[in-house]
Amino acid sequence: MATSPTPSVTPVPGQLAVSVIIPAYQEESGIVEALDRLLKVLDGTNRQYEILVISDGSTDGTAQVARSVRPSKVDVYEYSPNRGKGYALAVGVERTRHPLVVFIDGDLDLDPVVIPSYLELIA
Repeated sequence: MATSPTPSVTPVPGQLAVSVIIPAYQEESGIVEALDRLLKVLDGTNRQYEILVISDGSTDGTAQVARSVRPSKVDVYEYSPNRGKGYALAVGVERTRHPLVVFIDGDLDLDPVVIPSYLELIA
């Protein structure tokens, strides 16, 4: 499995840190690629960040695979049974540590490259 190396990026003072919540259900086959793409984008923002993968009752190994990707930046939470996307988002929000929160699906229906633009608009 691919894992992203930890880059040496210094956050810019005064920029708000961001928490990215990924609700995921049965995403074992694509979660590593999704996290790698997301990490690359977030590393380029010079912001402090965390990624929270919320495995919503997945039985396919989604959580285990996600835990293999840069544990210093990616936190994984799982529960059973499946309770739906809204519940997964609420679980993620309860666990965030940063003032800005972004939601993105585990299948990357939304391309992560738009996140820096969103952060500029809301920060």
